Amino acid sequence: MVSTVLTPGAGRRVGPVLISETRMLAMSSRHPLAARTSISLEDLATVGLLRMPGSLPAAMVDDRAPRQTPSGRPIARAGVGYSGQEILARVGAGEAAFVVGAHMTCYHMRPDVAYVPIDDAPPSNAASHGNPAGKPNGSGPSTPQRWP
Repeated sequence: MVSTVLTPGAGRRVGPVLISETRMLAMSSRHPLAARTSISLEDLATVGLLRMPGSLPAAMVDDRAPRQTPSGRPIARAGVGYSGQEILARVGAGEAAFVVGAHMTCYHMRPDVAYVPIDDAPPSNAASHGNPAGKPNGSGPSTPQRWP
């Protein structure tokens, strides 16, 4: 499995970074921030962010919907999105925004969604991970994963 959660835990082993990309804010193309060439993490306090379901690891949920800006300003949470298509539909409808990786601009373009780079955000890194103990944990294959 490949994901943006790079923290080993719960019996998972994390491999080397495979993808590193710019973080972007997906928002309605009608939102005032959509006209900007970039935004900062502090701008997230002015939008509501959709979050992923609580059944996912907390680190993954917080990675896409942080609770506060670097200066401590709260970031509103605007509901839960259960699939990529639902998230994009809700973003395009102007209900909320969502933090994504830059690959979204290649594969998920929509006229109602704008993607704006977040200049001061760390890159979104993805790595392979699995369960080397061979025990099912609900987040990857049940057979051991070998990393060189």
